[in-house]
Amino acid sequence: MLKQILGDVLEVGIGTGSNLPYYPEYIRSLTGIDFSRNMLKHAKDKANNSQYKFPIRLVEADIQELPFQDNTFDSIVSTCVL
Repeated sequence: MLKQILGDVLEVGIGTGSNLPYYPEYIRSLTGIDFSRNMLKHAKDKANNSQYKFPIRLVEADIQELPFQDNTFDSIVSTCVL
């Protein structure tokens, strides 16, 4: 599912962090954003309770107003739930 991502990765709508186990260990870093503080708390618990080989940063933010400069990320992951 996430085999083609590289470098610094942005996951939009990280939610509870359910995708964390699927990230390849060779990425440089992962930044996850979500507008829900409660969801980010769950994602933080998952990130802290696992041994990932890349740094994970979680940010409370809305996708419509990303708090990052252009060209910060090499890959973007977005999950659509229907």
